[in-house]
Amino acid sequence: MTQTKRMRHNLPSPPGEGSGVRPLFSLLLALLSLMARAGNVVTLPTVTGAPGDEVTLTVCLQNTDAVSAVQVQCPVDDGLAVVAGSEVLSDRAAAHSARVGIRDGVLNIMVWSNALAPLQGNSGEVLSFRVVLGNEPSTIALVASRVTLTDPDGNPVAATATDGSVTIGAPKVQLASRDIDYGHIPIRGTYHQSLQVTNVGNVPLTVTGIDPSAPEFSSETTFPLVIAAGATDYVDLTYRPVERGAIEETVRLLSDNIAGTNTIRLTADPFAVNELHVGDASGIADSTVTIHLRVNNMDAISGFQLEFDLPEQLRYVDGSFALSSRKADHQLTVTSHGQHLTAIAWSMTDGATFSGEDGDIATFDVTLSGRYGTELRASKAILTATYRGKDMDVLSDHYGGWINIQSPQLNATDQLDLGATSIIEEAQGTVSVYNRGGAPLRIDRVVFDTLGFTVAEAFPLIVEPWQSVDLHVTYDGQEQAPYAAWMQLYSNDPDHRLHNIRVTGSRYAPNFLSFTADEVVNGADLLVHVDLGNYDPIEGLQFDLHYPQWFTPTGEYTVVDRAQGFSVAQRTVGQGVTRCFVYSLADGTMAPGEGRILTLPFTTQADTPDGEYTLTIDNIKAGTGALTDKYAGAEEQCTVTVSHQSWLRGDVNLDGSVDVTDVNIVVNIILGKDDAANYDGRACINSDDSVDVADVNTLINIILGKN
Repeated sequence: MTQTKRMRHNLPSPPGEGSGVRPLFSLLLALLSLMARAGNVVTLPTVTGAPGDEVTLTVCLQNTDAVSAVQVQCPVDDGLAVVAGSEVLSDRAAAHSARVGIRDGVLNIMVWSNALAPLQGNSGEVLSFRVVLGNEPSTIALVASRVTLTDPDGNPVAATATDGSVTIGAPKVQLASRDIDYGHIPIRGTYHQSLQVTNVGNVPLTVTGIDPSAPEFSSETTFPLVIAAGATDYVDLTYRPVERGAIEETVRLLSDNIAGTNTIRLTADPFAVNELHVGDASGIADSTVTIHLRVNNMDAISGFQLEFDLPEQLRYVDGSFALSSRKADHQLTVTSHGQHLTAIAWSMTDGATFSGEDGDIATFDVTLSGRYGTELRASKAILTATYRGKDMDVLSDHYGGWINIQSPQLNATDQLDLGATSIIEEAQGTVSVYNRGGAPLRIDRVVFDTLGFTVAEAFPLIVEPWQSVDLHVTYDGQEQAPYAAWMQLYSNDPDHRLHNIRVTGSRYAPNFLSFTADEVVNGADLLVHVDLGNYDPIEGLQFDLHYPQWFTPTGEYTVVDRAQGFSVAQRTVGQGVTRCFVYSLADGTMAPGEGRILTLPFTTQADTPDGEYTLTIDNIKAGTGALTDKYAGAEEQCTVTVSHQSWLRGDVNLDGSVDVTDVNIVVNIILGKDDAANYDGRACINSDDSVDVADVNTLINIILGKN
């Protein structure tokens, strides 16, 4: 194994164990010592100063070799300027010469000896020189691009360099804008702009104030204002214009900045505020309101010319345009053509102006119409003033006003049906009128185009907003016919001054039939009584009588006084329907009046169930001498109650038998010694609605078994 190890390192065999290690170690130490002695390092300086300062730069050398000459080259910018003749050699270079200069952006440092004498010692300063620092804040790196050392024989010696730097410490202002425009602004105001200032330097910037070229400019910033390196802050620039006209001024920022310009250009176009305002107004439709023309002015106003194209809702009141108390000896001319209104005010006295700087300059009246509000503004407006000896229009702006029109709104039906009414009574109806608007509704009058109509209410009639009123309409026409008329409502509703309502109805003569029927016991006769109420003389009647299956007409009839001389014909025209004709062969008439005219008897079946039954009369006609049907009603009905026999016929005293005692009661009733009402109709044995000798005969026949 020992042989193999020697072969791997290619070492000669030692004469004995470990004898070759110590000589090799000694050789390595010698080589390292030689390398350490060969180190030659040029050290470049690091300095700091302010702009314009003159600072000293020192070049040092640490060398292990003998060095007779040193040359170092460093790229630099124009922030450094070498002070000519400022080179100073140290004691190490007492036999040497030196030269320092900058050319083409390169700092060149040279130390040499014409006799190739070596520098003294092995470390320390070799050379110093002075430079003037520039105005721009920066750090200039001193990095050697070339280092050359030579020994006393003129041979180059290996060397390195340690970097240095020159720092120029200064603030530097950078402005976001060098032009500030305040724009078109009114005078007598205060306006602010912010100037953005950034410190792009490497030490804090101190702003101590501003220096404006005009006294209208100032600053509300608190000075001094310190802005750290790399930071941004703002400086207020306040402008208070006192005179109209475009301006261009400057302001200089005062600070410890020494590089660049600190001046800003200021522009503005201040103007005087002279405004015309049309005042708001509010009123009810058809009323008159006053329009106020207000002027707020900074210039002394000597006159005006105003023109208005009035909206259709406004009507100028002639002669109402008037100047306010602000006038001096001003004259006024007003013309109105249709909806176009022109007003011109001027003074014959030089320099006469309207007093004050705010308030009404004139007024005029308009009458309101329509339902909705509208804007009113001048179509042309000129305010005159003298500026720098010249008369000119100084109006800066003008504004319209809102004219609010409160109006009523009539809401009512356009149809009123009074229905069919008798000519002996008034036809009556109601029209409800609502006010859906925001102002009181005034109904001035109601007019009908046909005679006979009246309204109960008195006019004018006022209806408050969102309220209603009823108009009570009456018609008393005597013509027996349908009628129609126009009811016209006149109001202050601006959109519906006239509201038409169609009134309809009909008039008839009160010719009516009615009928009744007695309560009946099943199996007994039913009497149907017919009554007539008539306004016209009636010469004949026709009607159909409908009855249930349990009833059968007898064909007989009884005519009472109102129908004396009339005959009755009956004819079956259907199941349970009998048609009756009432007529006079002698052209007799039933005079106007009311009352019964006839009775029609019916029989009822003995097995008729108890209950209520309905009889109906329809197809009714009432004829007059002109062969005109004057019947005014429709069908008529009555109810018949049918019940079973609950007592013996003839048993007047309800003792369970029919005998002479019952006869005595009937005789006493006939003689007035008793009252039939005490016996609930049982004393009328033959059901003819009267107690007389016929009932006595009927009762005797019952006792004798003959009935």
